[in-house]
Amino acid sequence: MTICPACSPEHSNKSLDPLCNGERIWTTFLFTSFGILLGGWIIIFIYEVLSELCVKLQNIRSHGTKENTRLKQMNLPHGDDAADYDCNWLQEIKSWDNNIISGQTKMGKTFVSISDKISHYLLFILQVTIIFLCSIASLILYCLDTQKNTYMESCTIFRKSISMQIDLGLNAVFLVYFILRFAVAKSKRRFWFSLYSIVDIFTISPSFLAFYLNRTWIGFRFLRALPLMSIPNILQYMGVIERPRKIRIAQLASKFIALLLTASGFVHLVENSGDFFCDYCNAQELDAFNAVYFMIITMTTADKATACLIIANKECQDASSDDSANIMRVISLKNFNQRIRIILQLLQYHNKLNVASIPGWNMESDEVICIAELKLGLIGMSCIVTGFATMTQAWSWRDLYHRGAGMKLYLEELPPSFYGKSFAESALVCFKLGVMLLAIEKERKDEHGNTRIAVDVVPCDDCIIIRGSRAFIVCMSSEDANRVKYYCSICYPIIDNLTELQLARMRVCFHARSTDWVQNEEMPIIDQPGDSEESEHAIVTIHDADVTRPLMTQQSERICTPCYQRSNTFLDEDMSSFDSTGMFYFTPSRNIQDAVLDVNSLREYHNIRHRSKTVQDGGVQCKHPLQFRDHIIVCLHADKSSPSIGLRNFILPLRASSFRRHELLTIIFVTELDYIEIEWDMISTFPDIYILNGSPNNPYNLRLISIHKCRQCVIMSTLDRGNLDTYLVDKSSILCALTIRQISMQCAGLHTDLSVVRKSNTDHDMLKTKSVFHNHIQTLTAISNECVIFFVYYTSFFFVALAIDSNVQYVEQGHTDEADLPFFLTTPFASGT
Repeated sequence: MTICPACSPEHSNKSLDPLCNGERIWTTFLFTSFGILLGGWIIIFIYEVLSELCVKLQNIRSHGTKENTRLKQMNLPHGDDAADYDCNWLQEIKSWDNNIISGQTKMGKTFVSISDKISHYLLFILQVTIIFLCSIASLILYCLDTQKNTYMESCTIFRKSISMQIDLGLNAVFLVYFILRFAVAKSKRRFWFSLYSIVDIFTISPSFLAFYLNRTWIGFRFLRALPLMSIPNILQYMGVIERPRKIRIAQLASKFIALLLTASGFVHLVENSGDFFCDYCNAQELDAFNAVYFMIITMTTADKATACLIIANKECQDASSDDSANIMRVISLKNFNQRIRIILQLLQYHNKLNVASIPGWNMESDEVICIAELKLGLIGMSCIVTGFATMTQAWSWRDLYHRGAGMKLYLEELPPSFYGKSFAESALVCFKLGVMLLAIEKERKDEHGNTRIAVDVVPCDDCIIIRGSRAFIVCMSSEDANRVKYYCSICYPIIDNLTELQLARMRVCFHARSTDWVQNEEMPIIDQPGDSEESEHAIVTIHDADVTRPLMTQQSERICTPCYQRSNTFLDEDMSSFDSTGMFYFTPSRNIQDAVLDVNSLREYHNIRHRSKTVQDGGVQCKHPLQFRDHIIVCLHADKSSPSIGLRNFILPLRASSFRRHELLTIIFVTELDYIEIEWDMISTFPDIYILNGSPNNPYNLRLISIHKCRQCVIMSTLDRGNLDTYLVDKSSILCALTIRQISMQCAGLHTDLSVVRKSNTDHDMLKTKSVFHNHIQTLTAISNECVIFFVYYTSFFFVALAIDSNVQYVEQGHTDEADLPFFLTTPFASGT
């Protein structure tokens, strides 16, 4: 049972206007609305019941009238011609009217289309311009009345109150619109209890009653916030939003706002009115805006939440201040409820140390996510495995990658169904069979008349399949490769939708058995490393243990030499070279000056290398402590005032103890020495870390460290964060990327004379392959006892960290058609750069 507090008469009447002399008649307004709602429904119900009875009686009478008329027509003579002419004339007018309305003629279609457009336009003007704007005006007027007047009931003369006059005018418009909707409604009873009808009943009737009584009651005027849910329909009709995703978001947002304002209005009404059974002693003074605030706080229910997420502002100018503010929020939440789970997002790595000392912080349940740590860790992993960041963000692409990595390369002789076809036609047939045609091997005669076996990788259209040609096929298994081997165009002329049963029947095709084919064994090129029998036929073997060697190694003989055998045991590293955890490599702390590269020494080293290329006898030796090949260059745009980003998180994946000591890649930071001194204490214990003092945008500095020979170049920036223009936030990184690309283009003088041949029965000359490369490109070479295959491709070796996704169009300038694409569909993201 509720205990009512005792209060004075002045306190109990604080929600009532003193001009009302303590008389409350809010029940009159309330029961009038309820009376109209229930009384109107009863009237509609009685009317529909009487209408059904009248229709049934009329049907019975009409049935009897039709019988009497039929009998009279059988007994009476025909009418005169004038009566028939009048009847025919009226029927023609009715049929002409029906044709126009139904739109069966050209004139009728034109009339119907014009009338539909006019009616839709008038309906749109009526609903948007008048009704919706009137609802918004009524809601604004309600907020002004609650803010200006704290009384729930006030006694005011109608002609002296502008607010009452405006409210009556708006409700008069709502009344007209309500009558129109009621007139066109098919189901009157369903319409009477619809949402917007209830809103009109509880807001229109109190307004007219206030005009009659010269009293106002705030009442249910907050229900005018519910028409806000129709905003998505209006925007969709106007063509502002068209996509289904945007429509759903607009519907969700409009419903949430409408329900929030409606619930806040109800709280405002109840709290300010008080309980009638307590003589209104517990009435509060609460305005509408505070009611909205309390509703938001109530919906969050911080004391009962499963977890509370505190998100950092990644676009803030001062990262330390933002992290400090978020840490203070954690302290406030823990003081309120120590058992609540906190998931905190921070911008800087070193601020994580301040979180552990918060009272109530639980290391098991509470989590701290550092954006800089996560970003630099992904960049470091991407330097080891290109595309790692892309695969972690696109799981569907990862599945496709695993599927592609599991495929093998088979060499199969093409059946007669391919004879006379071009390479493009054969590739299309193979695609429909579920395999990929990569190259064609066939006999050719050289300029000396000797017969050689040549391999054409994606040849031109003049390449025609002849008898004895063999195909390099990429597929999942030998069963898929046999689809090409046993394909018959006579039995299966249409292969668009072949079933598994039809593919299985290809082996027993009559035409395939009657043809004298030279059966060649399958030669999977990429096999599992543990299968020794299949590895004898393998053209290429993958070495998983060694990450510094090329992906594929040459095998000039079937008998594997010890230098090409995969070692199953790791070398025992000296445990003293690891840190206390045994997870990362460790060296004694160095002075920062010992890690700084001397520009003069680099210049001398560069000149010696340049002269050594021109000396034929090779007498000049290049001496330098660093080997500028397959190293990692970090172009970091920062100055002394830049905040620390935590370079330790970038180096950790590159100095993991899972690598052997000789596999560690040299890391060179190209940045200002004043900035690197801030983070040197955290990275001074890692081996093979060097610094080049200077600007990353200087091409001369980049040439000194042979950027065109590096394995990976990372471009990061801590500058330009204060720019309001989003196009200038990544200015330094974009300019550096364009500079590196210009250097690589100047160094790319690629000239290749490549011959891929195989020894034949008539030619026993040695294999000759000429290749001249003047650029750092990756080459995969595969050699067996019969043929040589070269796979040559360029690598995109710089990784750019951008703050704004749309700025990727300035880095990848060749793809102008990708300007409007989402970031995850652009070429740089898909290629892992």
